[in-house]
Amino acid sequence: MKKIIIILILLSCSFYSFGQKKEEINLMQTDSAWGKEIIKIPFWFAPEINYEGYEDIRFAKGWEEIDSAGFWTLVFVWDMNLNTKPTAKLFEDTIKLYFDGLMKVVNEDKELIIPKTKASFLENKTKNGTTTFTGIVETYDAFTTKK
Repeated sequence: MKKIIIILILLSCSFYSFGQKKEEINLMQTDSAWGKEIIKIPFWFAPEINYEGYEDIRFAKGWEEIDSAGFWTLVFVWDMNLNTKPTAKLFEDTIKLYFDGLMKVVNEDKELIIPKTKASFLENKTKNGTTTFTGIVETYDAFTTKK
């Protein structure tokens, strides 16, 4: 019995420690109306994305409610060990893997063949020399509309 209690205490401490590290990650600022989730990279739902780091994702209030102004409004930032300069193709390929993997695990109809995500990104150079990327993503919605 003593061994079981000690193991439970150690497990609780380790979960607490790992949870603390993830909660301290704050890659962007939003107000308290936004939900927050920290996900470790590589993603369990998209292991083909072969990087290490964290995703800081924020969900607008009502993001899963079809009639909400915040429907499917979310923002995420990745802090990962990218060893090369980012390109539009890198973003396109990675976002496709991300959403295809996510929608596959969220989907409850295992007979359904989920349409592949489409992504298109453009590289933009700013006047101060910073590179930004702008993109459009079309993905199947396994969460709410099933379209």
